[in-house]
Amino acid sequence: VFNTLCENTRPHPRIVPVNAAAGASPGKATLQVTSSSVNASLLDYNKPTGNDSVVRTEEVEIVTLDEFVAKTDIGDVALLKVDAQGFDLEVLRGAAELFASGRIAAVFIEVMFVPMYTGQASFDEIYAYLTSQGLKLCAFYGINREKDLYIHWADALFVQPSFFK
Repeated sequence: VFNTLCENTRPHPRIVPVNAAAGASPGKATLQVTSSSVNASLLDYNKPTGNDSVVRTEEVEIVTLDEFVAKTDIGDVALLKVDAQGFDLEVLRGAAELFASGRIAAVFIEVMFVPMYTGQASFDEIYAYLTSQGLKLCAFYGINREKDLYIHWADALFVQPSFFK
């Protein structure tokens, strides 16, 4: 997947692919690579209605968003997009300094309403974390329902109220 990302972004010199995972603290972790790359995660895949499976594992470096932004001198983050297959709250926790300093204007994040990964954050946990950082829930997008008609996952947009001033 990283090689494909590099190929697809080559014509865009301002995009710099980084071959690392984001998390709450720096270190190493085991990535569970599934037959469908969209389900790969640092958490164990265990969706009861899923037909995907882990085909191999890879050791990956974990960086925090705080350290990444500091090293790359990005400045403020207008929109943080997070889709970490259940590991999303850990990614947010790695941006604690960015949130504390009000440098993230909006977060577009995948939220799950059914168990898909062992140890995944619930919507309630993500909502509580982001609202404690001063963001407000604005909308849901890409709502995914399955045969049981319940919402399984969606993307949620949270925005700093000061963004609209």
